[in-house]
Amino acid sequence: MTMKRAPIDQKILKVSLRIPKNLKAGVEVLRNILLNMGLAFDDIIEENLGGRQALSFYCTSRKIAESFVSKLSKIKWRGLHVRCDVLYQEDWLTRWKKDWKPFALTTKIDVVPVWCVDDYVISRRAYIYLDTISSFGTGLHETTRFMAQFVQMLKGKFNSCLDVGTGTGILALVALKGGAKEVHAVDIDEMCIQAANANFKANGYSGEFIRLSDVSKFKINRTYDFVMANLVTHDLVKMKQKILSLVKPDGWLAVSGVSLENLPILRRGFSGLPLRCVKIKKGTKWAALLFKRNKRGY
Repeated sequence: MTMKRAPIDQKILKVSLRIPKNLKAGVEVLRNILLNMGLAFDDIIEENLGGRQALSFYCTSRKIAESFVSKLSKIKWRGLHVRCDVLYQEDWLTRWKKDWKPFALTTKIDVVPVWCVDDYVISRRAYIYLDTISSFGTGLHETTRFMAQFVQMLKGKFNSCLDVGTGTGILALVALKGGAKEVHAVDIDEMCIQAANANFKANGYSGEFIRLSDVSKFKINRTYDFVMANLVTHDLVKMKQKILSLVKPDGWLAVSGVSLENLPILRRGFSGLPLRCVKIKKGTKWAALLFKRNKRGY
């Protein structure tokens, strides 16, 4: 479930879950609960509320928000606090956009919000114009940064690229800026496809190869030099054979969306595949891995 764009005067409901301080794995456990309830990975925001870790998400329907609150309130964790706040669409957009300014995504690429174009001073650095209807897919998350760094590291080593779970299209754009001649992108969410198309056009690229598809059902009779998959650990492991089938022999596979707690699960899940782990990047809470597929493909 991804929140739809609402009229400026429509109410937005923010559901927040403050996690007990003594529950170390609380963030990851609650994230999985929310995913199982139908939320998409990028719908869930991790933040700090009142000195405690918290997960939040937004709804445009009071009925849906109240349904989530009712279900979450049944979780019997001492100290877990669930609340629902009402905002207006204009306030919701302003809250995060006012703090989202041009920034360095990698050592060679800047991300420039489209409303900051007039103030951005063009230099020798590459840049990506980006817009999004929410604070998701901005490039500020560890997982996105790690994947962008992998793309930069592999510059000149791949011509074709597939971005699985493209979101706003930011990683696909990084690949294009890095010299890839052919970049395809897929996502299961229609709003993400719309955002990615808009961002491709804003950067002078055609959105011809951005497709609405579940990667497990993605039908294409070809493979790619480089495949990127920024998904949750469960989906990466579940769809590992399908994702692998899209990577050329001697090609590259980068995966992210893996929490540090789930890194061992990902490593075990990928063991036995014809892949060699080349690089692991770890942040404060997340990890990303770069693999090289065997030359013979098996």
